[in-house]
Amino acid sequence: MSFLLLVFPIAIQVISVIHIMRTGRDRTWIYIVVFLPLVGSIVYVLVELLPDLLTSRRVRKVGAGVARIVNPGGKIRDLQARLDFSPTVENRMALAEAWAEKAEHGKAAGLYQACLEGIYKNDRHIMSLIGRELQACGEHANAREWFERVLAQRGSFDEGRDALSYAMSLDALGENGKADATYKSAAAGSMGLEAQYRYASFLRRTGRKDEADRLFSVMLQAFEQLPPYARRNGREWINAAKKEMI
Repeated sequence: MSFLLLVFPIAIQVISVIHIMRTGRDRTWIYIVVFLPLVGSIVYVLVELLPDLLTSRRVRKVGAGVARIVNPGGKIRDLQARLDFSPTVENRMALAEAWAEKAEHGKAAGLYQACLEGIYKNDRHIMSLIGRELQACGEHANAREWFERVLAQRGSFDEGRDALSYAMSLDALGENGKADATYKSAAAGSMGLEAQYRYASFLRRTGRKDEADRLFSVMLQAFEQLPPYARRNGREWINAAKKEMI
């Protein structure tokens, strides 16, 4: 133990000096590190390295996650204060997104609706977001109306998530014909395993078990071909599919 206590400060000094030289820092730090064993290295880290670390993307993401745990309402308060000071569409959108992240979908939908003003009055993206949030909080009839306003402009959705959310509202409202076609479109698009699972589940609930089981089998086969990161993202839907097939 005494040997480690003797060697540790020296090792930290050597590492610090090498880092100073390789990164082109002010050579004055070498004297501070050498003549103030351990303390000099700590000061060097705090003054020179810590600010760089705190500005890195990964550390910012970790810091944001910690902040959400320690002060879960902090982000909402900050965004609300920003909106109160400057009531722009951009600030309102940011606050709506934050409420959506907290699964406060009704609040998010209300804020998104307030964004439909000026040049954003008929913005397809914002209207789709309203539909998504209304669907998520169970207001399926209202969600359907917003999605159909989007469809009235161009006849199709810009994102697969919108088609899937629209299908889920139609499903909840018992509009099986429209739901079938919309689920099928979402499952064939970019929403991947979630859309396929929800369509297969719909097929089962509407008495088309053989079609559902074929789609579940396609899901399982496709899952095995996915790279590891994609399998992690899709495992929830694969597990749900396996339960339905029992």
